[in-house]
Amino acid sequence: MISLMERLAEAAVRIGMIQSTFGISADYFFNKDKGNITADVWDFQKNQEEANKVHVKGGVNYFLFKNRFLSAGVDNLLNSRRREGDVGVGMRFEDEDFKYLLGTLPRISMQ
Repeated sequence: MISLMERLAEAAVRIGMIQSTFGISADYFFNKDKGNITADVWDFQKNQEEANKVHVKGGVNYFLFKNRFLSAGVDNLLNSRRREGDVGVGMRFEDEDFKYLLGTLPRISMQ
């Protein structure tokens, strides 16, 4: 998603391109940002095959540890013929994590 984001306390709003069409997204953060509920709305022209309503995707993520999280959601919520659910686990890395990991690798000299 290419977007502009604005965060206000526990909520964030994004406006931009989602899957090559205009979209709006919102996030609600809870438990000191360990969890978030998210909703994305796009395809207002209803261009997707077998979809007569806009594309809505919703989900929740919860971080168990610094970079490990659980995730669940529903895609195409308003179009019953195209609706899908998902559940998963994931890992997220930030720049500082890679700096630490790469700094511990042994040095190889080419002589």
